[in-house]
Amino acid sequence: MPLTKTQKDQLETIALTALTGKIDDLIHGFRIQNQNGQVAAIYWSDLHAGNEVEIALAQGRLTERYPLVMVQCWLQWKKERYSRPCNTHKHGSDWPIIGFDFDAALAFLRECKSLRIGFLPNDVKAELDKRLSARSPEQEREARLKAELEALRPTRQQAVIDLVYRAGISVAPWYVRNDGSNAATPRSNPAYCYNWAFGGGSEPALACVWHSALGIDRGHIEMRSNIRDLAQRLEVIAANVGEPVEHRDRARAQAARARQLDFLLSGAAGNEKPLRVIVNEGNMRDESQLGQMSSTVRVRHLDSAAWQVVAYDEISGAFIIRRDGTAEADMSASVAAGTEPERYADQHDLAGADQPERKPVSSTTFSRDAAVRAVVLERAQGHCEFCGAPGFRTVDGRLFVETHHVIPLAEGGADRSWNVVALCPSHHREVHYGAQADLMRAQLKQMLALMYPSKVIELNLADSTTLARP
Repeated sequence: MPLTKTQKDQLETIALTALTGKIDDLIHGFRIQNQNGQVAAIYWSDLHAGNEVEIALAQGRLTERYPLVMVQCWLQWKKERYSRPCNTHKHGSDWPIIGFDFDAALAFLRECKSLRIGFLPNDVKAELDKRLSARSPEQEREARLKAELEALRPTRQQAVIDLVYRAGISVAPWYVRNDGSNAATPRSNPAYCYNWAFGGGSEPALACVWHSALGIDRGHIEMRSNIRDLAQRLEVIAANVGEPVEHRDRARAQAARARQLDFLLSGAAGNEKPLRVIVNEGNMRDESQLGQMSSTVRVRHLDSAAWQVVAYDEISGAFIIRRDGTAEADMSASVAAGTEPERYADQHDLAGADQPERKPVSSTTFSRDAAVRAVVLERAQGHCEFCGAPGFRTVDGRLFVETHHVIPLAEGGADRSWNVVALCPSHHREVHYGAQADLMRAQLKQMLALMYPSKVIELNLADSTTLARP
């Protein structure tokens, strides 16, 4: 039986309470998204026979209170308990998906809340410990590798230019437009910010890949694909006079980016230099929409591990890129160790710290909500949201970055997470006192508007469609 409107409303309410974030509509249900990206896709139609609800979950975004291997074990346990077959949906198709009747779905979401906030019952934790300890060495290695792959799923929105710079590739060309004039906003320079490949030659080689394209094969995290074939199919669309002009133009631009990535991989296959990888996630266009639509990246990060082009067919263009095995072992060990969740601090947490935002400009002082600051610090995960640089470690082990109101409280800015960013001390001072402070402020507004599109008006940005993409 299809769910009633009352049941759908109840499902949305319980899901939002359990997972936190915001709700976006899907064709057959809805999804929950928070500052780290999509957490869940919940479907109430187009289901496998016998199901009233199907729930797909991003394992790595459910909680930071428990180790990822434990979260994955918990989900596997639930899949065994609710062992119904499920359909494969476009959204979240690479995530664990579980089918329920309506009441069981509500009960499961309440269990998700206990997991998220770190209050699993003792009997549940005991069962998970039992399952984890009963694994064979082979099962343990497989679980660790799956946890590592999930840990590669990006959770923060970062500008491509910052990741390119961190990879050791010059970003000087980004500051110049195609006509030779200075670029007002280098990070959104269209000549570079949409590319799929950077560097090569004397510089490190850097490729952009989708997390959903990664998989595990014989003990390695790999990507197997053929970008040259994609370029050829796009070029056919671009040359087809029967296609709408906008589709042909889009296909032509995408084909050029695909050719550039294919050339980079071909060059990287011929030497022993490592390949660096930016992992993307967002709304990836379907193959049936090739040339008709562009994929949208919501979150991305630069993988700290090196990759290698282990196979490249010069005739066909088929390739395999593989994540470095040593790095896999190191990361797997840390994932499996079950370390405590990372802790963060800002200038308001440290007694006697310099507080540039409190520089006296009037006799008025403003209180700041500690909960808002905590949300922003979690969102930034100890990194500057302007340059991507990690904060320093305090004596008590916390990662330190400074929080900053983009629209100052003195100008009526809200003390809410959508108006607050985390900055390294250098950029925090620059946004207050630097010659480029106005430009930095505009770029930070754009970044926040992309994270919180419903707050465009409050951020004094009249039209979100004109925002520079990161």
